[in-house]
Parts: sequence; C-alpha cells; structure tokens
Amino acid sequence: MAGRQDIRIHALAFLAGVLLIQQLPKFPSFWWSLLLIPIGFAAYRCRAFVVLLVYSLGMLWAAGVAYSVLSRTIPSELEGEDLWLTGVVVDLPHWSAQSVRFNFDVVSLAHGDTNYPSPGKIQLRWYDTTVPVQLGEKWRLRVRLKRPRGFQNPGGVDYEARLFQQRIRATGYVKPHSAIVRLSPARRHSLDRYRWRLWKFIDDALRQHPTGGIIAALAMGGRNGIEPRQWQILRSTGTAHLVAISGLHIGLAGGFGYWLGSLLWRTSGWALLRLAAPRAGAIAALVVGFVYAALAGFSIPTQRSLIMLAVVMIGVLLQRTTSISHLLAVALLAVLIWDPLAVMSPGFWLSFCAVAIIAITARSPGSATSVWWRWGYVQLSLSAGLFPLLILLFQQASLVSPIANAVAVPVVGFAVVPLTLLAIGAYSIGLLGGARLLLGIAAGVFDAIWFGLDWLASQPLSLWVQHRPATWTLLAATVGILLLFAPRGFPARWLGTLWLAPLFLLRPLPPSPGEFELSLLDVGQGLSVVVRTSEHVLVYDTGARFGPTFDLGQVALVPFLYAQGVKTVDTVIVSHGDNDHIGGMASLTKHLRVTRVLSSVPHKVSNGAHCLAGQYWRWDGVVFQILSPVTITSPRDNNASCVLKVSGEFGSVLITGDIEAPAEQALLQAYDAELPASVLVVPHHGSITSSTPAFIDAVRPQLGLVSVGHLNRYGHPHPKVRERYAERDTPVLTTAGSGAIRIHFGRGGITVYQYRLQAQRYWFAD
Repeated sequence: MAGRQDIRIHALAFLAGVLLIQQLPKFPSFWWSLLLIPIGFAAYRCRAFVVLLVYSLGMLWAAGVAYSVLSRTIPSELEGEDLWLTGVVVDLPHWSAQSVRFNFDVVSLAHGDTNYPSPGKIQLRWYDTTVPVQLGEKWRLRVRLKRPRGFQNPGGVDYEARLFQQRIRATGYVKPHSAIVRLSPARRHSLDRYRWRLWKFIDDALRQHPTGGIIAALAMGGRNGIEPRQWQILRSTGTAHLVAISGLHIGLAGGFGYWLGSLLWRTSGWALLRLAAPRAGAIAALVVGFVYAALAGFSIPTQRSLIMLAVVMIGVLLQRTTSISHLLAVALLAVLIWDPLAVMSPGFWLSFCAVAIIAITARSPGSATSVWWRWGYVQLSLSAGLFPLLILLFQQASLVSPIANAVAVPVVGFAVVPLTLLAIGAYSIGLLGGARLLLGIAAGVFDAIWFGLDWLASQPLSLWVQHRPATWTLLAATVGILLLFAPRGFPARWLGTLWLAPLFLLRPLPPSPGEFELSLLDVGQGLSVVVRTSEHVLVYDTGARFGPTFDLGQVALVPFLYAQGVKTVDTVIVSHGDNDHIGGMASLTKHLRVTRVLSSVPHKVSNGAHCLAGQYWRWDGVVFQILSPVTITSPRDNNASCVLKVSGEFGSVLITGDIEAPAEQALLQAYDAELPASVLVVPHHGSITSSTPAFIDAVRPQLGLVSVGHLNRYGHPHPKVRERYAERDTPVLTTAGSGAIRIHFGRGGITVYQYRLQAQRYWFAD
C-alpha cells in the first residue's frame, strides 16, 4: 500500500515540477540543474527528499523538452523574406473558401545561397484552392515565414502556446512561383497515402449526409467537414468531445477491441490453454487503439489517450489488481514523460479530471441500483465536476450536457464508433460497398440523435457564460463539488454551496464613479477599443473578419468582454466601413446585448444611427463627445471615421479611427482648444498619411497607442510617424509589441498595463 501511495505522490510532484516551468516568463539557465546533485544525494540518504528529487526531475525534463522545441525557432532575420523549402505535407489539409492550410515538415530551408537548419514542423497557408495538396506529398515551395505569434488579450486563446505545444515553430504562406513543384507523391504503401485515400472515400460516401463531416472526424480526426453551426450545437450541448479522436474514443475503441478479442478467443479451446481470454482481449484492445490512433495521424491528443489505454491494458496483461487512482498516477507519469508539454492542452486536464470523477462516482454507494440511474448520476457528476474547470478554461459550460451526453455517449460509443471502425475494416480489405453501407448506417444513427442535440442547444439556458474566475476559486469550487457529491450521511454537505460561491460571485471590479478604463485590444492590423465606466461599456470598432468562420469579434472582443463580466454593451461605435474596423460586428451582436449603435456607415450595421459632431453624453461622471464627422457625406472615406473623445476628472483619450491629414486639419479648425488629450489612439494605425505635426502638437498626448499587426505589409507605424512622436517626447506603444493595452484613468493617476508583458511566457516570440 505504501508503494502505491508513493507513486501517487511522485506523479503529483513530477506534475508540479512540469507546471512550474510552464509558468516562467523567461527560460531558466541550465546551471540550475546542478542542484540535482545535492538533492539526489539527500534523497539517497533520506526518503523524505525523494519527493523533492522527483519534483526537480519534472522541472528538468520539462525544461529540456521545451529547450529542444525552442531551438527550432527560425532566425528573426528570415521573417518576411522569400525562402525556399523542401518538405512533406503532414496531417490532413484544411480547405476554406480562399485558401488551403496544412502542416509541413521541413527537410531543408534556404535563403539565397545560404542553407539554414530545419525548423521542423511549420504551418503554411496557400491562397490557391485549386492546388491539389495531398497528405504525404513532398514539395519544393517558395514561402514567407514568421515566428509563431498570436493575439494576446485577456480572456482570449493563447495561440502561441497552442502552436508551441504542437511543435510548430513558424507560420507563413506560399508565394506563387514557376519553380514550385511537387517532388513526389506519398509513398505507395505508407500510412499517409492510406489515410489520404480513406479520407477521400469517407468524404465521398457521406457527402449527402448532414452530419457526414462529424462521422469523418470520428473516423480520422479531420474536422474540415464540420460546419460552424454544428460546432455551436456541439459546444452548447457539451458534446464537442465526441468529434475528437481522444480519450473517450480511444477508450471506446479499446473496449470494443477487448470485448471482441476476448469473445473470439473463447471460441477456441486450444487458444485458451495457451493464453487467458482477458489477456488476449487486452492485446486486441491495444491493437485496435493503436490502429485508431494511427488513423488520426498519431496527433498529440491521441498519443496521450493511447498511453492511458496502454497503462490499463498492460495491467491486465500482468494480471495486476490495482486501484484506479494508482492507474491514474502511472498514466499521468507516462504521459508527462512522453510529452511534458501536454499540460498546456485543455484536453489533458479535462481527460484526467473526467476519469478521476468517474472513478469517485463509481465508488460512491447509492440506494438505487438501476443501470440507467447510475449512468445518469455519472453524467451529472461529470458535468458538475468539470463545470469549474470549463469556466476557468473557456468561460462557458453547457447546462444541458448531462442530458445530451447521457444519450449521445452510449449511442456514439456502442453504435457509431463500432460501425465506423467496421467500415474502415471493410474498406481496408476491399469491400467498398459494405464500407459505404456501414458508414451510411453510422451517419443515419448520428442524424437521429442530432435532432435532439439541436433542440437542446436552442434552449435559452443551454450554455452558461460568465467572467473568467480567479484561479484560486477553482480550488474552492473543487472542495464544494466534493462536498455536494459526498455520500449520504456525510455531515454538512450543504457547505459545498458556500465553497462554490466565489466562482460565480467574485467578478472583476469596474472603475469607481468618475474613473474609467480604456482597453485597446490586440486585433492585428485592425482596431477594437473598449471603454468602461462604473456602470456602462462602450465598444469602438470590432476588428476584422477573415472568412465565414473567423473574425476578431469572436476571437478577441467577445472573450475579452466575457472575461470582464460584461454581457450588455451600452453603445457600439463603428468608425467606418473598412473590414478591419467593422468585421467583428456580427459576432458581437450575436453573443452580447447591444443597446445602441453609432456609425459613419449606419446602413452596414443593424439598427445603426449616424455618428455626427456634437453628439454628447455623460456616464458615471465621464463625458463622451463625438468630434467628427461634421456631415454624413463620403461614407467610404477614411476621413469620415467617427472621432470620439472621452474625458474624465483624471484624464482623457482621443480615439480617431482611420482619419488622415484632411480630417486632422478639420479638427484643428473646429476644436483647437478641445483637442488636448492624455492618451491618443494614433490615427490610421500610424500611417504616413496621418499624425501630421500640427495635429500632434494640438493634442499634446502623454502617450500614443497604435493598433497594428506584427510585421504587417504596410509597415505601420511608419518610421517617420514614430519620429514625429519621439521628437515631442511622446512614447508610443503598439499592440504588436504589447498585446492588449489597458489604461486606468483614476485617482492614482494614469496607469498602463501591457498584457503581453503581464502574461509573458518563455515561448512568446520576441
């Protein structure tokens, strides 16, 4: 028993060491590893130091793996340059209306006559959907690359962390050139060639089924065919995990293999004399799980799931009877040794927490013995137990997931997945007609439950959305969940509600009356500003839209507002009609209540009214004033941008949109004495056509803010514009360098927060 306790403690200690490395803003020096010598000696002399040694080994292992990934980062001097790459297409390409995106394993990289070390796996986009890029092909491409860089906003996804965890050390796009050539197809008998042909077969067989894309995702992990509305339904019902080949499906496939293998093995007396049926089933489970993971290209989530399955099945092979907590600890250690960067994935935490919750629930005594009651209780426990973690990770969780998963999980696990696996088997031995039939039946079964999922998702309270809670409230909520689901007779179970309360009640504090905050969000080459007073919220512009499924309103603005606990926006100002300012408007109005919209292009927004000079209102002691445009002419002109000044007792800000020199001159003539502001959101992203010397002199800002994309093709902010502000001793911050910039105008003065610096991690690009 003591040994089992040790493995649990050691697994947690190793995890703690790995986690510490992931919190560091800068990569540590390896000189620290010398401390392992005295720690190891102390552990040899005293068992109490063994935990410290395991903790230190976790740190060292995570640091070593992270260093090996960082070492593949491309040199900064190659960013934006024309490069020639030779490499292989890895994983299934993803097509959209304008481009095809694919991962590319680089064999060689050259710039001019100079060769550079390979960065390994990179992510490319080719703006030509007619190019027949296929999995496993070898290409010679001309590209432009940059280091991984994502938007850095409170509440948003850390895209740089996601790429780092996937070992992608550069992103870029293919540049057309006559010398681009496919060097060779996928090898004749390779796994890549088989996966590509299987993918095309499944896509063709299920093209007429509304949920065919979901079945294809279940079969191979590719998600090209899943529509945006289907994703929304899956998220709202808490069933998105069903379309990923991860822990659930690898486990189900392994269970199917175990059942089928042991069943067939029992039919032979000769076989039973040489190997027990449970051991044969375990071997079959490992084979089926391995094949299923191979179909997904051994993606990182499937590797993790396969390791967890292997730990359980090896225990069966060794005929070891052990507790679930012991198995979990061994699986945790195995996963972390295989890939310590797995802790950066939400799926890692959700997988292990889900298994732990199921284990605790299964051991809880209950008065009812009905299988259905037990199954419902497990689903309720999972939803409640994972709720705090989902809120912390995504700021949302499904309230109907117990009902949805109670039906969907057994249907998918015992019907859809086995039928899909049998279809793949039929395809592999040449029974194409049978494979089509089985795939059609699998899709038909899923279609049957899809109507129910659609109905559940349409209910008003299907999805709970709230602010991002403090991390410590997750620990308190965990205690609360354990109390609420404690066995009957456990004293004071009702206290669990008090432990849960901080998760919901502790909201981000708004500014005090008379104070206000300005947040310039990191939306790349676009603009989105949030101004918040004590009781009101204003949004100025919403970022760009890049296609039917991706816009900065959904990716940056809405998550930021949710993280701040905002569910109603009192006023939205859309400065003008350019995509980089208006593109995220639809997502904003879809997810939050908007009371009023002002714009120089009101015909492009729902229920919009003209913004005109002279409009004025006061919120909580803070004055909002529209300075421009004076008339409603020339709505397509940058100079028609709505110009807003926000003034409070402790400072002011001038937000200028994309105005250029003519509009600046008009403002000088109309408002010369009213233009001075503490902070200036620099006009037109720092374009040379704006920020005239006279305008800067009139505003006299203490700080200039520029919303700009990293290495943008326009070269914004222009060097001469930077020089103009520098000559006037006005510091300039850019979202490309600072991430989201939050400025608090309060009694303590003007305080500036740069999110990229606050959230700095060692994998961030310089």
